[in-house]
Amino acid sequence: MRSPHARFVATVIATAVTVACGGSSSPTEPTATTSSTRTVTSLSVSVSALTLNVGGTVALTATASYSDGTSANVSATWESSNSPVASVSEAGTVTAHAVGTATITAMFGGQSGSVSVEVGETLSLSSLEVSAADASLRVGETTTVKAEAEYSDGSEQLVTPTWSSSDPGVASVTAEGVVAALAVGTTVITGAYEDQSGSVNIDVSEAVSLSSIEVFAEDSSLTVGQTTTVTATASYTDGTSAVISANWASSDTSVATVTTSGTVTALAVGTTTITATAEGQSGSIAVTVAAATSTWRGLVIADENRCSPYDSGDYSYPQSVEDDIIARLGGIYSPYTGECFASKSETDIEHMLARSEAHDSGLCAVDEGTRSSFGRDLDNLTLASPSLNRYEKGAKDAADWLPDRNRCWFVDTIIEVRRKYGLTIDQREADAIDQVLASCPSTDLEPTTCDLLRPSAILELQPPH
Repeated sequence: MRSPHARFVATVIATAVTVACGGSSSPTEPTATTSSTRTVTSLSVSVSALTLNVGGTVALTATASYSDGTSANVSATWESSNSPVASVSEAGTVTAHAVGTATITAMFGGQSGSVSVEVGETLSLSSLEVSAADASLRVGETTTVKAEAEYSDGSEQLVTPTWSSSDPGVASVTAEGVVAALAVGTTVITGAYEDQSGSVNIDVSEAVSLSSIEVFAEDSSLTVGQTTTVTATASYTDGTSAVISANWASSDTSVATVTTSGTVTALAVGTTTITATAEGQSGSIAVTVAAATSTWRGLVIADENRCSPYDSGDYSYPQSVEDDIIARLGGIYSPYTGECFASKSETDIEHMLARSEAHDSGLCAVDEGTRSSFGRDLDNLTLASPSLNRYEKGAKDAADWLPDRNRCWFVDTIIEVRRKYGLTIDQREADAIDQVLASCPSTDLEPTTCDLLRPSAILELQPPH
């Protein structure tokens, strides 16, 4: 048979040849009686290509085809064209002796078939290289080792050697090359194959254990119906950390549930604790669920709430802002009534959305800078007579007070200012504004009809007060 280390490649084509063997008698078929009308029409050899290394052997068979369409294996006469290269026995066994080419021929019933044999040099194993998928392991981990043989012709191939460990107490190795780390230390894994061997060092260090788990949530404050995602980050004894897959649980599934992948769904108002557990450690985070909020024209509907004390000084503004208001209006007049004034001394600076109203609608929770910006924001400032500003309107919202003129402009401004600062609005005021807007052809400011001086001339004539 062909050596397992054969590297010689050749293509050989077997042929069936018909020849006349005059005067010679042919061997008879051992398994059938030849009739007077049945003749051998062709003879074929069992292989179509034959490549051997020196010392290799292979058994051939001959098959005869008959004139009646049948065929059978027969005992043929065998011969070699070059016996020093490859000889053949009476039974058809070919033996390779030297590098070269020979033709092996089978003869039977006046027919013959042949195959060319290529004989190559026998290869020898020159070295064995052993490597490990991972040469540094922690106790409890595994890796695999492999062996690559190099032959005298420079070719290489993976082989299965006999494996051994110099210290099986540190790491063991199976016949298939699976190395298991058992204790801290170093061992040498050796592979032996034919007359060669190779080895690799395996270093085993202490196993790393999980020391703590910290849980994070994209949002720990939800409203009913909302979802969020929680993740678990593990810290290990070697100082490293990583996001891990954990077993999740909710302390109150009526408030919020959590899936195996960490998706939290808020179901009812309340607080629940979401806990992650892995390898004997756990971590948790509290998730608070509030009632679902409704919105109106992009604003959250909510009752007014004074979450911190109101101080008008937090919303102060410079008196000079009045000049900017007059420039915007195009004169000294009140959009609320259309009334014109002779000078700035007859007017008050008016916050359309009152400062205390804004405070109770969300500015109670912001920083001083935001409150100060609101106090001087020209988008929310206009002019009004002192009596209207201080006694009629005061801090009332659109549900309790609306101007005689420019109502559509007024309520539209209220909406935009609340949006600008992320403020809420109560349902009563939203309903009142809806009633106004239902009959509004436009929300643009309608200027006064009274005679006005040019704003620039007014500002030049009036001293500051």
